[in-house]
Amino acid sequence: MYLGVASRNPEDRVSNAVAYGLIAVGALAASVAVVALSDRGGGTAARWLAPFGVGYTLLSAAHGVYAAILAGSGLAAGDLSPTDPRGFATFGLAGVWMLGLALSARAAAALPAGLTTLGIVGGIDLIVLFFATVAGSTPLILLTGGLASVILGPAFWVWSGRILSR
Repeated sequence: MYLGVASRNPEDRVSNAVAYGLIAVGALAASVAVVALSDRGGGTAARWLAPFGVGYTLLSAAHGVYAAILAGSGLAAGDLSPTDPRGFATFGLAGVWMLGLALSARAAAALPAGLTTLGIVGGIDLIVLFFATVAGSTPLILLTGGLASVILGPAFWVWSGRILSR
């Protein structure tokens, strides 16, 4: 929603509010999933992965709610979110969590090798997305953001959901 509609029309209050609202909803849903996945695949790192994951998801949800309220009310947010500056939690910490989980799960052989590879690539992509956002590199943001939101993220979470549902 953000890449396809909201980023192209910053004045469209509804699409921007919906895009940020989806970030909040997705982050809250992920808070449950990160705990379950950390327990299942985190190996020796599970003790820090679960609380770290909950932390990044709650910070990301706060970012989404804050930005959705501002966008929906037409208030100018400025270029920097006080709740998640430059996507520090939404991209940077999420990437660190995904990379940490994937490396730990690979070492413990706790998750399928394909999923751990996907997690490594997805984690690196999210970390690069954070730095691209900090640098303000629109082409790199669109590339890494597109990969994270359309391919890598959905594939990782769908596959993880299938594993957790067994």
